[in-house]
Amino acid sequence: MNAFLFIHSSFQHIISHFVSFHTERIRAFRAYSLTSPTLSAAPPARFFIIKSWNMQNVIEAQRDGVWATQEKNTEMFAEAFHSCRSVVLLFSVNKSMAFQGAAVMTSPPSATVPQPAFCKKLKWPTSPPFRIRWICTTSVHFKFVGHLRNMYNPNDDGEPHAVLVGKDGQEVSTSAGEGVVEILRARDGEARGEGDRP
Repeated sequence: MNAFLFIHSSFQHIISHFVSFHTERIRAFRAYSLTSPTLSAAPPARFFIIKSWNMQNVIEAQRDGVWATQEKNTEMFAEAFHSCRSVVLLFSVNKSMAFQGAAVMTSPPSATVPQPAFCKKLKWPTSPPFRIRWICTTSVHFKFVGHLRNMYNPNDDGEPHAVLVGKDGQEVSTSAGEGVVEILRARDGEARGEGDRP
């Protein structure tokens, strides 16, 4: 009888450990963010194109971790920040024919966030500034992402434009956005020499 109780107790301990282990895995999955190494299990996220007048503004944003968009995008970005787990911004300098990196919003637009330096030079109103955390900062030419189609930006025939087509604030469908981030990350790794590691 004692042997039976011992086996039963051991079995319960194993089951308890198994449940605890998988509960932690589920919690980790739910806490997964786009700063993780892979995108295959990413939670709900929204992607947007950010257009910059020049590269200097992007360099300063990479250094300071703040940005401001056009005033008309304020409500859309605030709503996105509060309604999903990750808001990913795909940066592209006008006429550069490239993406210059991707960042995640870490705050909604707010007057309490320091204003980016470039805002002082503008002659039109912007959104309140917001904080961002960069995922990758290496440029990728449009030719490497042209095969990705943005389902949220159809042409006159109803066919989706390539992801590289879009004005400031253009939302990007999840598959295309994840594809751009994956390519940017791969190029980021190459720039750091990770591709040469055994």
